[in-house]
Amino acid sequence: MLANGKQSAKKVPMASDKIPTVKHRSNQPVREAGPVTDSWPRIFYRKHNGWWCYEIDERINGSGRRTYRQTEAKARERAKWVKDFHARGVKSEDLDIETLAFLKEAKIKLQTLGYGLREALNGFIRMKQRERDKMTRVNINEAFKKLLEHGKKKGLRGPTLAGYRRIHGVLKKHFAQGFYPVGQLAYDPSIDDGKNKIHELLNKKILGTVHPNTLDNIRIGLSRFFKFCVQEKYIKASENPVIGLEPHRESSEIHTLTVEQTRKLLRTAENVDPDFAGIWALLLFAGLRPTETSRLATDAINFERKTIKIGKSSTKTKRPRYVTINETLEKWLQTYPIKYNNHSFRYRTEKVREAAGFTTSGKNGWIPDITRHTCATMILARNKGDYLLCARELGNSESVLRKHYEAFDRPSEKEVQEYFGILPEPEKGKPKDK
Repeated sequence: MLANGKQSAKKVPMASDKIPTVKHRSNQPVREAGPVTDSWPRIFYRKHNGWWCYEIDERINGSGRRTYRQTEAKARERAKWVKDFHARGVKSEDLDIETLAFLKEAKIKLQTLGYGLREALNGFIRMKQRERDKMTRVNINEAFKKLLEHGKKKGLRGPTLAGYRRIHGVLKKHFAQGFYPVGQLAYDPSIDDGKNKIHELLNKKILGTVHPNTLDNIRIGLSRFFKFCVQEKYIKASENPVIGLEPHRESSEIHTLTVEQTRKLLRTAENVDPDFAGIWALLLFAGLRPTETSRLATDAINFERKTIKIGKSSTKTKRPRYVTINETLEKWLQTYPIKYNNHSFRYRTEKVREAAGFTTSGKNGWIPDITRHTCATMILARNKGDYLLCARELGNSESVLRKHYEAFDRPSEKEVQEYFGILPEPEKGKPKDK
């Protein structure tokens, strides 16, 4: 009888009232202990490690194990799975002795770490599944966006980032405007039947349309991009599609300036742009790279110690170094002090080159790094082939120098003396009277 005088509805008995389910572990029994099922795998309700639960006896002929579940429904579900598993004929005999021994050893190691073999395998499978989902989910545009963000955080220079953008443009042009999944560019020789999309792109679509050196630069850029994709686990290391690509770069010879060409360049710099003559002296007598020269710090040149400090942010190898100021370079730098506002570096160097008779292409075309190669050969000839000293001065490894210059005909002793004997004309460095 309720407070309002009405009869309460009679509760209808349900099957779940007879065998209540247990949502959490309980130290009190909810039913009578004993067998729940008679057929294999048998289910028992009993106390285990201080808790009442359902035990599934999965043993056959003395081999197997017992598992435990908190509810009868979960126990029956487990029993059904075990029965179906054995019905499919999957037995331990299907595994070779080495695999069984490995699984036993792995199980022991995992137990010492507090994990079960099944738990570890399920976790590994889920992790690999997430990686595979990530591969198919991330497209080229998203991967390059991440790469550029990563490059900016690492402090990569503008030209390097611009190179990444050019490679992005190449892939966008040939793969659905960049919305193509990165994972589908991966190459697995065991299943892809030799069809490597990146190999086909370079060797069939781009080859012949650009210079071999440009093609090799694209290959290098793609290699950096896919290396980043491997790091981010967009693809597997074994599926990197750039692996196996042969370089197309033509073997280039070392070109150097003659003593007369060097003298003409410096005299032209004195006449055309005297404020920039010191920069040309750094390129020719110290062997600095153009980017290193244009980024010199205001306190980089130390005449007392006779050194030039090249910061790690300016060097190609990201390692700082000190370059020795020789007598010839010292006289040039004292006559034409370096001004550190070289915002128009490229324009001013091209202006002097063209005035000296060097064009951008053709027979008298300017060759990149020719000043550095000239300085390297002169230093090696002056120091009787001391590659270690030359490597320290130029910021390269000894092996790289040997690769480029060992077979090169060194200048004679007379040429070396004439080269380092090119001195500034005093009247050129003096300020003009107003």
